[in-house]
Amino acid sequence: MNVKYRKHSRNIGRPTSNPTVPAKGQTMVETSIAIGLPEGTYGRLAARGGMASKMGIAVGGGVTDADDTGQVKVVLRNHGKADCVFKAKDRIP
Repeated sequence: MNVKYRKHSRNIGRPTSNPTVPAKGQTMVETSIAIGLPEGTYGRLAARGGMASKMGIAVGGGVTDADDTGQVKVVLRNHGKADCVFKAKDRIP
């Protein structure tokens, strides 16, 4: 299966800014990548193990399909008691 993709920057799959996910809150983070999935398939975004267990970060809205052709954005939810700050170029889901 071939999956088409397009880079929106050199930092593919990493945030382009320094997003903060507030304690008990959520934020949407751009990933700098767009993908084109074949009809009849879907892609799933999931939290990295360390993000979930150590930081209390979960991924919301983690399914994409062939109709989604724009830049992939990830909703990150913080279940922890402290704000979580990502740096540009940090790996996210």
